[in-house]
Amino acid sequence: MHKSKRYGGEYPFPPQSKNFAAQRLGHILTVHSDRTRPAANRGTVRPGNQISDAASARLLGRRAGKPLAQQKRVAMGGVHVTPALAYSPPDMRPATDLPFGLTRRTNAELLARQAANESNARSYPRKLPLAIVQAKGMEVRDADGRVYLDCLSNAGTLALGHNHEAVVEALQQHLAAGWPMQALDLPTPVRDQYVEELLATLPEEFSRTARIQFCGPSGSDAVEAALKLVKTATGKRAIVGFSGSYHGQTHGALALMGNPGPRHAVNGLMPDVHFLPYPYPYRMGPGSPNRVADNCATYAERLLHDQEGGIPPVAGMVLETVQGEGGVIAPRLGS
Repeated sequence: MHKSKRYGGEYPFPPQSKNFAAQRLGHILTVHSDRTRPAANRGTVRPGNQISDAASARLLGRRAGKPLAQQKRVAMGGVHVTPALAYSPPDMRPATDLPFGLTRRTNAELLARQAANESNARSYPRKLPLAIVQAKGMEVRDADGRVYLDCLSNAGTLALGHNHEAVVEALQQHLAAGWPMQALDLPTPVRDQYVEELLATLPEEFSRTARIQFCGPSGSDAVEAALKLVKTATGKRAIVGFSGSYHGQTHGALALMGNPGPRHAVNGLMPDVHFLPYPYPYRMGPGSPNRVADNCATYAERLLHDQEGGIPPVAGMVLETVQGEGGVIAPRLGS
């Protein structure tokens, strides 16, 4: 066993190993999964002696006696786990009966039916070929019975995890009281209370004049609403975005995407979109993070105020405070 001063604890691999971080995660997951299985089903698990190819470099455990190449990897949200790490937590046993007369099917069957009946506008099933049938907290179970730690959390929208008790209770009370589930944009008591509490979370000087607009269910709809709002309010047409950005797949949001790949097949996207560099030292070359952030801010200010800069009057700027698809990039404090 090897001791790690940085992380603490003992591990069956040296801390100076190039893949130590990945191996450590695998060791933690393996120990956790082994403790949650019944003793009779635990078997022998040897964590992390081999790591998969660097391209998918996300970590893995290994069952003794089986080469990694012979193991079928399972994945959820970018964290790959071998069957040795799949486990059945006490609070989420496989369901014996499916509700609503649903037919029990395997991952392969459900994925094949989805491909046959739905459009090609599917992204996650291509990278994560599984079907989810149960979910609780941070754990999900697929149609083949494997349990995963969900690192996606519905693209970050499930802040409390799947089927949190407080959310389930609130929904049950709402339905039992006979309150409307949908009322277009007509006011309801629940809607009124939600708006009041949402405004209370904003800074007072902002909330005094702020107005809440209910958009569609996705972030793309909010971006589209913001684009129409700033163009209507200012009478201007140019929109500024940033390299590495992602704001959705609708028409205007797609035009603001930093990655040009998804835009190639769509003609006539929203015009007058101009991109500025996002302060990210990895893309910006040598220099301290603060220096890179200062340079980006100075460049943007000068360009937008330069009459010869080539950008027409700007209606608005769309900015991710933390870039997600671009690489989970947070600007430096004070930038």
